[in-house]
Amino acid sequence: MSDSIILKVAMARSQSEAGYGRARMDSESRRALGLELGDTIEIAGKRTVVAKVFKGNPEDEGKGMLFIDGLTRTNAGVSVDENVTVRRCVPEPAEQVVLAPNIPEGKVIRFEDGIEEVFLKGLLNRPLVADTDIIVPNIALMGNRSTFAVVQTQPKGPVMVNERTKVVIRAGPRTRAAKAQRGNQITYDDVGGLDEELKRIREMIELPLKHPELFERL
Repeated sequence: MSDSIILKVAMARSQSEAGYGRARMDSESRRALGLELGDTIEIAGKRTVVAKVFKGNPEDEGKGMLFIDGLTRTNAGVSVDENVTVRRCVPEPAEQVVLAPNIPEGKVIRFEDGIEEVFLKGLLNRPLVADTDIIVPNIALMGNRSTFAVVQTQPKGPVMVNERTKVVIRAGPRTRAAKAQRGNQITYDDVGGLDEELKRIREMIELPLKHPELFERL
């Protein structure tokens, strides 16, 4: 059993999983780390994030790929086809989780009393780490699915939300500096039904970003 393995990032197979912190791996990769389905992993790219392990598709067996959604990739600072280091993770029970809506600077949202219980229900048994963005099931702002920033956790480091976790919801967004560090949350997964077209667009956009030396003379 290894402490860590290197896997190649791939787009999540299903849009319905976008934003929920899921990572699909083949059985060979899971065995290498001693993982069971439902365990938590750390994914280390430019930043380190956490995700819950789900079963990969049979056709992806033995390919050494990690299927994660666009929000998880953004959180980790990686793109499709890049390599990441994957480790087994045992999160601490979360005593408190502080969330903030990703809304424009200067705006506030007045949440109804008791909304914390709705957030808690949507986040039960989910691993979280600070300085990442998440989607909470059954929570929408102005009728649209929205992301929330995990501003702080107690204790620090990866935590697992449980029934005793206190969820604190801020009315306003995180600081401007933190927003700038996280970047834009719009991802390829926000557009559906255009897999081949998105692949070509992604290649056109990401190639000069990954290999600027190829374009110096153009």
